[in-house]
Amino acid sequence: MESAANDAVRVAGRDGAEVGFILSGSLLSGIGPLNDLLTDVAARDHRPVLDLRPIVDDRGTEHRWDGVHYSEVGSRAVGAQIAAWIAGLGTPLR
Repeated sequence: MESAANDAVRVAGRDGAEVGFILSGSLLSGIGPLNDLLTDVAARDHRPVLDLRPIVDDRGTEHRWDGVHYSEVGSRAVGAQIAAWIAGLGTPLR
């Protein structure tokens, strides 16, 4: 899995694009190890990371109406965080 993540970073960034990682909230029990892997890859390559867990995990059905899919309020909250994160990178994502 780590090899696939490294390959994805190389492919996505081969034309000079900034590559960052957005970690999913803990909607599925198996997402933790994937988030950990992506965090490790990002740290090693000095890539930016946005962790959505603090934004969505403690909100219950306020942000995820069924525990998986974002509600309108959740979509707006996550979208605002992602937009601010991208703007703060300083390099437009392609």
